[in-house]
Parts: sequence; structure tokens; C-alpha cells
Amino acid sequence: MSKVKRATRLVAGSLAVAVATCVVLPDSWAGEQKSETRHFSILNVVPSYRTTDEPFVFHMGDNWFAVPLRYISSRRLPPDGAEMPDGIVITVLWPGLEPFSAQNASEFRLPGFGRRLRIRFAPQGPQLLGDDLWQARFKHADKTSARQTNDGYLIYDMATRYIGKQLFVKYNTKNDRFFMLCAKIVKGHFPYCNIDNSFNEGLLIHISFSRDFASDAVAIRDQVLDLFESFRIPGPPAGLK
Repeated sequence: MSKVKRATRLVAGSLAVAVATCVVLPDSWAGEQKSETRHFSILNVVPSYRTTDEPFVFHMGDNWFAVPLRYISSRRLPPDGAEMPDGIVITVLWPGLEPFSAQNASEFRLPGFGRRLRIRFAPQGPQLLGDDLWQARFKHADKTSARQTNDGYLIYDMATRYIGKQLFVKYNTKNDRFFMLCAKIVKGHFPYCNIDNSFNEGLLIHISFSRDFASDAVAIRDQVLDLFESFRIPGPPAGLK
């Protein structure tokens, strides 16, 4: 990539900070991990929004991706072709997975989540997923609190380290389990939900969004997975150093 092109990208990112807002995500990476180390910084920095469809090309291990910059809210990006061991953050609007633009910029500045989905995409590392994460979460659930919702979820109040959270679980006709962790509804707060899902082998997608969209959670998960699949490329583009 030429110095002019890279300089343009950096200037665009810096200007976008002026219209960005800091979204505070308490316990925003809420998944259990095998180690006690938690990495909040990538989600809690001031996001930087961009209005260009120029792709950012990167890889995580052998997996290569080209993501239009309008989707990416990570504040600083390395040169194209870099490995991203700490991942990237993508922010879109639901429904439609709509990326940032001059027309929808005001929705990215609202307090709380609003329509925003904030997505951390990173190597899995020590993060538990699937059945391991379910077992780690469910052992903290108050089994006596279970109640059914109109949209098919069982909700459990959480205890110990997850005070103030609720575990949502739903089973489909094949008895496949879908679950997520949501903050309780508290006056004056912006309750959110978190979904943790694997992508390909060894990659993690962590999705945070307003609890107002809890009934859409399965569709959100499936459409986000499809979106990231559309970003995949077979390898580094020709000429990329």
C-alpha cells in the first residue's frame, strides 16, 4: 500500500473520532475463560468510524479477511496484510447489519447500544465456547428462578460472579441449544446481551447488543456469522507484502 493511501486511511480514522462516542460496555467480554486474564481494552476504547469501502486486509493465523473500513470501529489499524492477534471490533446497526455512513452517523452517537451491534472478532485463545462455556455459565445459574418467555427462552437469574445478569437459553426442534448472557433490566441503565460463538477453527465472535433485541438473538448470531464468512478471502492478495 502506498504511503499516500495509508496516510489517507489514518487521517480518515482520526477525523472520525470527532464524531465518535465512547460506548461503555460493563463486563463486555463476559465469556468464561480458562485463565483469569480478561481483555477489555479492545472493546472499551473510543471507537473510530470511517466512511470508506476501502478494504482492510488482515489475517488471523491461516485465515485471511478483507473487511470494508466502514464496518471497522477499532481505533487504529496496522498496514494491510498484518496479523491481528488481538482481533478487531466491528460495529453495525440492526436490523440489516448496516455499517457506518454519513447518513446514519447519528445512530452511532446515541447513548447505550440503540441499534448497534458491537462485534469483537479475534483468535479464540483461552476463551471457552460451546458446551464448555454453557457448563461454566450454568453452574452459576439459580435453578429455582427459571421462567419461560413468550418467545421460547428459559431465563435463569445468575449468582456469584454473575450477579446482575441473566442466562437465556432456547432449544430448537433438533434440541440444539442456543444461550446468551444478558444484563438485568434496571431503571436508568442500558441492558445489553452477549453472544459468544466460534467461527471456523480457533476464532471467536463476541456480539454485544441491546437487550431490546433479545428476541432476535438467533437471527443476529446467524447473520453475523454469514457476514464474516463474506469477508473471507483465500489468501493474501497478489502483490501484498
